[in-house]
Amino acid sequence: MSESEAVLVDVVRLVARGQADDVPRRVGKLLRGVGGRRTHQLSKPCREALSKAVENTAEPASLRKITADTPYVETAPDSKAAPAIPTLAPAPVLSRKQQEGLSRIVAEHEHAERLLGHGVSPTRSLLLSGPPGVGKTMAATYLASRLSLPMHRAEPSTIVTSLLGESARNLAAAFNDARRQPSVFLLDEFDAFAKRRDDSYEVGELKRFVTTLLAELERGMPHGILIAATNHPELLDPAVHRRFDAAIELGPPDTRARSEILVSSLKKHSVSVRSATVDLFAAVTEGASGSDLQRLADEALRSYLLDDADLDFALVRTAAERSAGDSREIRAKVAEAARDAGLSTRETAKLLACSHTTIQRMYKGG
Repeated sequence: MSESEAVLVDVVRLVARGQADDVPRRVGKLLRGVGGRRTHQLSKPCREALSKAVENTAEPASLRKITADTPYVETAPDSKAAPAIPTLAPAPVLSRKQQEGLSRIVAEHEHAERLLGHGVSPTRSLLLSGPPGVGKTMAATYLASRLSLPMHRAEPSTIVTSLLGESARNLAAAFNDARRQPSVFLLDEFDAFAKRRDDSYEVGELKRFVTTLLAELERGMPHGILIAATNHPELLDPAVHRRFDAAIELGPPDTRARSEILVSSLKKHSVSVRSATVDLFAAVTEGASGSDLQRLADEALRSYLLDDADLDFALVRTAAERSAGDSREIRAKVAEAARDAGLSTRETAKLLACSHTTIQRMYKGG
């Protein structure tokens, strides 16, 4: 087989694999030949037609330069437009174990050739579970950006319909669209897709839909990664779990992570507070999700910017409101921080919705 024939076969193979973005580069190689000496193997009309085709081809998404100003665009699976590659997204603030799980998946794909050379595939499917607001979608976006892959996203509202058989066809179409090129395919609210088939309240149509889903999961993503995110893993059909290469359970951020989330949030707005306030905020917001913490920080920033309130005090106030019903020890810390912010005993009592004598006892350790 000649060099030109080999490159032509390579081009066809790329198209069949859904890697058409690489075709212009390979055609350019075909035109140049080896050392520029093999273009005579192609006729002049053929070379001119190929050159014109390559020149008129838009720069493929995989070769676009990613800059800090490039917007991240999610494209629905049924859209005809190619999804853009996300810019480098910030890493979600997770526990060390959870972060290590994401980093391992990134490392596997960065060294995929080494794994494939020994007959081992990198992780192609990941199940993310955890309560709302803990960073499941952010983790998927982070993986897409680290792997420089576009991200498709499918939700029940875009897939599931009341028409008989339509939901299964929509699902299959979404998978096929995501497989056309290496990508990250996010199935959000996955429990709505993969409910247990032994649920006596579900109709046969949904059971057939889950069967279709299982078949698609079995086919997987040959060039990319499938990510499913769910708030209710207990609702998933038992057969679903076996279809995923890896699973990461995300929970509310720990004390260290809560401090990092607050500091990061304030840093984006070019403001800062005392380290003692950060520690207090992190201590009082135990059990809060990342989105809860962001909401509280934003509330404090609005008070700081619009009401001319001291930012430390504004954060103490949000912490106090969050601490309602918490332990006496935490409320005492809130009271102490309020005193450090210059509040009187009565102002602190109003802040904590208690009597000023209670605050005095807190100060005395009573």
